[in-house]
Amino acid sequence: MKKTLRIGHIDLSFHSASAALVCTVFEKYGWQVEMTASPHEEMFKRYGKGEVDMLVSAWLPASHDVYLAPYQDNTVKLTVLYHPYCIWGVPDYVPVSNVASVEDLLRPDVLLKMEKRILGINPGAGISRFSRTMVEEYQLTHSGYYFENGSEAACYSNFEQAVSDQ
Repeated sequence: MKKTLRIGHIDLSFHSASAALVCTVFEKYGWQVEMTASPHEEMFKRYGKGEVDMLVSAWLPASHDVYLAPYQDNTVKLTVLYHPYCIWGVPDYVPVSNVASVEDLLRPDVLLKMEKRILGINPGAGISRFSRTMVEEYQLTHSGYYFENGSEAACYSNFEQAVSDQ
């Protein structure tokens, strides 16, 4: 009988890809793997309750350390799979001379052309928390910008549509 390992990951495509690779390695070495996904905060709570044996693809420390903190003492960090970073997308048809920094979003010529809604992913994502902070700290709301949570699919399709529409 194979040993069973319950692997959890955050319910986003890039976390799913990492988890699938880790599962493949465990399966190669004779483990039976049960993989499950949940939104950010929920997955960490499930990990803390022992509903999953391993959590794959946490972005530590910046994005997910706040969720891991309650379970830190009972956690062994194994390795780094990749070095993530959060970005706001600006299409390459927008010249760097026009938008090279967050401050540039406040320039009058840029304000006329930019979508004011900054659409992100679920509320628990680090990029969502960072984006809300950035909107406040850079005082983007004074010029009409606002951050809105959405699904991963909506975030990507919104960006792709904006690029298509230029």
